[in-house]
Amino acid sequence: MSAPLRFDGKVVLVTGAGNGLGREYALAFAERGASVVVNDLGGNFKGEGKSSRAADIVVEEIRAKGGKAVANYDSVEEGEKLVRTALENFGRIDVVVNNAGILRDRSFARISDQDWDLIHKVHLRGSFQVTRAAWPHMKKNNYGRIIMVASAAGIYGNFGQANYSAAKLGLLGLGNTLAIEGKKSNIFCNTIAPIAGSRMTETVMPPDLVEALKPEYVSPLVLYLCHESCEENGSLFELGAGWIGKLRWERTKGSVCREPGKKMTPEDVRDNWDKITDFRNSTHPTSTTASSAEMFNILKDLENQKPSRSSPSSGGMDISSGSLQTDALFNDMAQRASSQPELAKKINAIFLFEITKDKKIAAKWTADMKTGGGVYKGEPKQGKADCTLTIDDGAMMDMAAGKLDGQTAFMKGILKLKGNMMLAQKLGELLKPAPAGSTQTSKSSSGGSSLLSDALFEDMAKRAKSQPNVAKKINAVFLFDITKDGKPAAKWTADMKTGAGVYKGEPKQGKADCTLTIDDKNMVDMASGKLNGQTAFMKGLLKLKGNMMLAQKLGSLFGETSKL
Repeated sequence: MSAPLRFDGKVVLVTGAGNGLGREYALAFAERGASVVVNDLGGNFKGEGKSSRAADIVVEEIRAKGGKAVANYDSVEEGEKLVRTALENFGRIDVVVNNAGILRDRSFARISDQDWDLIHKVHLRGSFQVTRAAWPHMKKNNYGRIIMVASAAGIYGNFGQANYSAAKLGLLGLGNTLAIEGKKSNIFCNTIAPIAGSRMTETVMPPDLVEALKPEYVSPLVLYLCHESCEENGSLFELGAGWIGKLRWERTKGSVCREPGKKMTPEDVRDNWDKITDFRNSTHPTSTTASSAEMFNILKDLENQKPSRSSPSSGGMDISSGSLQTDALFNDMAQRASSQPELAKKINAIFLFEITKDKKIAAKWTADMKTGGGVYKGEPKQGKADCTLTIDDGAMMDMAAGKLDGQTAFMKGILKLKGNMMLAQKLGELLKPAPAGSTQTSKSSSGGSSLLSDALFEDMAKRAKSQPNVAKKINAVFLFDITKDGKPAAKWTADMKTGAGVYKGEPKQGKADCTLTIDDKNMVDMASGKLNGQTAFMKGLLKLKGNMMLAQKLGSLFGETSKL
């Protein structure tokens, strides 16, 4: 049998601990060695009145059993006072259970300002004040566990509880964000929606049901989530009568209701309604990044569907020419412009690059160093270009690499300029030399060419081998297609499912759950934290295939500096 979960040396603050669930949490923590701050204002369940009796009785119970506890009678709106009680008596604060709550049920039409404000002051503002007061101490100790207590009314709504429902769902949003911000400091936050018999629920439940839904059936989950061995973070649980279930968001595949070049109408929405509301093949986004991923794909697909515009010099854009060498160059320019905002101030102009291939325009790129638009594919989104450069794909690469002088290219007709030609000389601030051999075919992974990312993957392999728990967390197979100068250069597999680890080549067992295609240098920058994964995806520097939501799990392999 595994060792019991103890809280020796830990200090726990439970709000609203004078009765019901709060009392049960306080007793349970104390029984397992924690020093407990028992907070309770001592009012009734409507938030009226004040008394020290409720908290004192619980403290006496704990001490009678040999435990350590002190009482606090302040309102949760005065969070600093509650946390100060913990620090002055026990020297630290490790766990906060935001349990305090009141009820002021009214149908929506009858809710008064007081009904609304009191509920939010106790539930939402109170949890904010207490947690904010404890937060810096948890960060200093590099440890913290926080519980937000929501409700089924907040998740699903409930007649007569508009005020209560709004506050409870607000706690979920607060808890989810704290889970993200606190993770790097080993501060985890989870939310529970318990059903239990208490002085609050006995007003709406029959006595036999209140008896069956004992608080003691809820406290075990709270204690587990607050133990140092538990790594659950940012989750929502419903529970009661010994049953526990985890909730997650579900989203339909949805439907694109517009076409490039056409106005979107309410009729378009109506005609796609069955697809919009069809939950077959649904997805389960777990973060804002994952939630936005589908939108980015849609935008890219629509961009690719845009009808080509005719060009006086080419008779139309050749969109069938495939990948261009300059794609990587402009993507690098985009990253440079994004990471060095001072460049825009220096250049202060909008450039349009018309890239040709076989004497036809194959791509257009804009470098907007005037309105803050950055570098992106297509024509200017705001205003007109101050200077337009028309140049062949290979010649552009040579010019950026310093192999071809811009003035020579212009004199020989290789480069055409339109508009304020004097501005072209400012582009040296934005362009940087392309990698050596950029106009030549890159060696494949089998050719043995050295890549910057080789060392990264070798380090990942060591990390995966030395930390087997990482594989358990990730539980997926990733394939990395590493490119160089826009061409395939290497393939690496990170098999965190079958235990094969990280190795060069395609998966040896099964198929990849998620495939990432990215340039060699961008891969290193993303793993080191210099390049944000979401930014890379949005700008086309990172392409994902398969279960894209899994990509966010790779931070565990890359290390703490990763921005994936």
